Amino acid sequence: MAIYLHCSLFMRASRKREATKVKCFVCNKGTFEKRPVNMTGERNGEEFTVQVDGLSCSNCDFETIDNEQSGQLTRLVSDAYRKKQVLLTGPEIKAAREKLSMSQRDFADYLGVGSASVKRWESGQIQDRAMDRLMRLRSDPEEARMNYEALSGQSAAPCFVYLGKPMHILFPESVVKYDSRKSAVRPRGALALKPFTGWEQQTASIC
Repeated sequence: MAIYLHCSLFMRASRKREATKVKCFVCNKGTFEKRPVNMTGERNGEEFTVQVDGLSCSNCDFETIDNEQSGQLTRLVSDAYRKKQVLLTGPEIKAAREKLSMSQRDFADYLGVGSASVKRWESGQIQDRAMDRLMRLRSDPEEARMNYEALSGQSAAPCFVYLGKPMHILFPESVVKYDSRKSAVRPRGALALKPFTGWEQQTASIC
């Protein structure tokens, strides 16, 4: 079972030379080697097991991490919690910011928060749900569109969902939509709407 330890012994050895072997303090026979290990961390009363770059004894398989690797554990556990709570993860926040071609300071000003907040969120600190919503509205055009329509009372534009991606179809007001299932007579210039075929029903749907 992996145990999370902050051990100054590892820190002293790493300062000397990366290849330095540290003797296992559990079995006193093997040495610690760098390899991926499974570690468990807690966020808001919930435990999450993630894989991090750690140290494992060559003899007894005891696993741990040192101070330098604790930052990775913090980020991964925080992101596991955020995924479960449907919050933006650190990499997702960074990707949204970079999509806008903004530095962390620029993005903070854009959101109206302190410049250190964005850095902390990308490094593993969990944002509250209100701030998560603000980041989505100010970085995702689709989220902003849906929010605008909800506020203005407008209905969403007709669209098809094809292979998981929405495709909006805008009809000019002059176009008459005709459904052959309801009327046998098709008006001149009307756009025919026909039922999906079996294949289309498996890959597409109407919003």
